[in-house]
Amino acid sequence: MCIQPYEDAPTKSIIRHEEIVERARLMNKSYLLLRALGGLLPGLKPDHLQHMTNVLEIACGPGIWTLEVARANPQMQVTGIDTSSAMIASARNLLREQALSNAKYRQIPSFVHALPFEDMSFDFISMQFMEKFLKADEWPYLLSECWRLLRPEGLIRLTELEVSWTTSLAHEKLCQLFIQSMRLDGRSFSPSDRHLGLISELEPLLYASRFEECTSVPHMVNYSYGAPLHDEWRNDLLILSKEVESLIVEMGIATQEYVDTLHRQQHYEMSIPTFHAIQPLLTVWGIKVTN
Repeated sequence: MCIQPYEDAPTKSIIRHEEIVERARLMNKSYLLLRALGGLLPGLKPDHLQHMTNVLEIACGPGIWTLEVARANPQMQVTGIDTSSAMIASARNLLREQALSNAKYRQIPSFVHALPFEDMSFDFISMQFMEKFLKADEWPYLLSECWRLLRPEGLIRLTELEVSWTTSLAHEKLCQLFIQSMRLDGRSFSPSDRHLGLISELEPLLYASRFEECTSVPHMVNYSYGAPLHDEWRNDLLILSKEVESLIVEMGIATQEYVDTLHRQQHYEMSIPTFHAIQPLLTVWGIKVTN
């Protein structure tokens, strides 16, 4: 049984760019996250893996996480879904190269439509960085779909981030502009423009969607100058901040000229020895408990 679609419009990302740029960034970021978060399933108890046979990744992008989970767990059938035809094509090409039979990818029109699977199809659902796809009031719909798709005792995993804390004045200014634009676009959970607010809402959102036994695993990524992840994390953030600039301009928060000036200053400040930075992320697990 499928519930009715939430709306007719396709999901729109805050990323505005040629998708080849984002595909390359996400492929690099996927492997970077495996190192930064300590593996594919941070915080998962090992005995839970024994009961997983069908896994779904929502917003799989170029498919790296789906592929690596399938490779590490040949007993599982792992499905990745995304709204981008370019991302799904890239994921399928990579899958053909790897010749794994227990992974597959499927394009869907929206993350706020009923997802095209039967009730109780999966033992585990994973989502990462959905903030770029969902407005604040759309989260309950997608989480209710996850509840529908999970079998009893099935697990859900969410990983999201907050804006980083750094010694780069330009980076701080760009973050403030980004936070303001996200609030105006209905994607922020914060009552102010100090932060995005999502990571503090992940557990409440899961509990409100009837998930239980929720647990949180915090991650603090040090990408200061000289730290092991500095170059890769900095480069990812520089690309990402450039990609979301159109949202800032579109919302009327700043001019393109001002944003371009900040980007140039940001690039310099993030590449000097006095640059220090911490990126907070949070992974939250929930269980579908039925009485």
